[in-house]
Amino acid sequence: MKLFIRPISFFTLLLFACSLFAQQNATPVKQGFRLKKYKFDEMPVLGTYNGLVVREGGVSGIIYQNGTFFLLSDRGPNADVTASIAAKGKSPLLFPFPKYAPKVWQASLEGDKLQVMHKNTIKRPDNTAATGLPLGLNQGNSGEMAWSDTLGTQIPYDAWGLDAEGLTRDPKGDWWICEEYGTSIWQLDAHFRVKKRYTPFPTQPQDVPLDQVWGKRRPNRGFEGITCTPNGKIYALLQSPAAIPDDKTGQQSRLHRLLEIDPATGKTRTFVYEHAVSQGNIRNQDWKIGDIAAINNQEFLVLEHAERKKESAKNVYKISIRTATALSGSSNLQPVELYLDGATLVSKGIIPVEKHLVADLTKIGWERDHDKPEGLTVMNDSTFAVINDNDFGIDAPKNDGNLVGTGKTTRLYVFTLPTDQRLGYLPTESKMPASMISRSPVGTATGMAVLPTVRFWMEYFSRMPFTFLRPYRTR
Repeated sequence: MKLFIRPISFFTLLLFACSLFAQQNATPVKQGFRLKKYKFDEMPVLGTYNGLVVREGGVSGIIYQNGTFFLLSDRGPNADVTASIAAKGKSPLLFPFPKYAPKVWQASLEGDKLQVMHKNTIKRPDNTAATGLPLGLNQGNSGEMAWSDTLGTQIPYDAWGLDAEGLTRDPKGDWWICEEYGTSIWQLDAHFRVKKRYTPFPTQPQDVPLDQVWGKRRPNRGFEGITCTPNGKIYALLQSPAAIPDDKTGQQSRLHRLLEIDPATGKTRTFVYEHAVSQGNIRNQDWKIGDIAAINNQEFLVLEHAERKKESAKNVYKISIRTATALSGSSNLQPVELYLDGATLVSKGIIPVEKHLVADLTKIGWERDHDKPEGLTVMNDSTFAVINDNDFGIDAPKNDGNLVGTGKTTRLYVFTLPTDQRLGYLPTESKMPASMISRSPVGTATGMAVLPTVRFWMEYFSRMPFTFLRPYRTR
């Protein structure tokens, strides 16, 4: 008996010590939450443009699996050049590094930093690197035009261009990303090469058609968040209400479409999500979805934010599709955006997703400088993390293409719920190829060993089937 008791006691003590360590290194904040911030500043240099050094960044999506964070970059450094002389009423964007390929970074927590361990480039079907350049005119382009300078030198459209915004992984080990250019969803293999692209503008052999309603998103406000539930279904949420029947309606409406894809059957359904009411200087059209993260098969966390005239709102909601109306087939073509709000929607026989506020991030430690929260992930039953997009630390404040450094940084915020609250979390387990288990930080000597972090071991022991180690609780 002694030989059996001692190991269990050791693990219990170890878990207790780890928990105590984590508590000592977390900062108590209002409403009973605990917060720990991690820096993400030492990214590789992309290059120099007109004397300005530009680093990697632009994190728009994040997931946490097996003690590791995976971070998704968006389309790459870009700037508005509508004020340039050469624009002449057009709406071009400057791409100082037009060959930039959106990436997935593998990172772990090391002290107070996110340490990059490995990078993965998103690839086309022919295994070449994808780009962040706009799609062609017949592929969902909504006016985007890419320039390599301020003189009007246009860069060709890319049939496989994407503005990546959300990342997830299914139980079979495939990666899924959503993007807002063509309102498309990419299914990638374990090596980040595209297998299928779900799109309302199919032009390639790998394309799977979506209903045309998804192509009516407002310009550059397509799919912003994506997640996979434990049963393998994919959910993607539009950043803003679609322009149905027109852009004016999309700006006035509070109703977003939530897409469900069942990869096993190919069937799709649509749910309706209602964003918050306008407040102060913040209008309906200012609210945006940052990300969505599955809690279990029917519940999710949603990141919602708005910024205008020095006012900001950043909220995390828990939503449920249990009682929500599922639209499919011809019913999916209904102009739900035209109903404007949830109460009117219900009067038309359509029930939106149930939602309630989990956290007002501005009241529990979020810094205003990190004004674009675009990545959300659930770490365990009591912990979630949010990361901001720093736009690669550049801007063209006069819209003339003259780039300046903003000094904006990237921070990972890890929030722990009050002790009396739990999410009801059921993790989505994914196959992890050996190639993804890298323990060599980018920029360090090959083979440099990095020991698993305290948080890794806490997560490891939380998955052990001992009730005294991880009691199951739900609210």
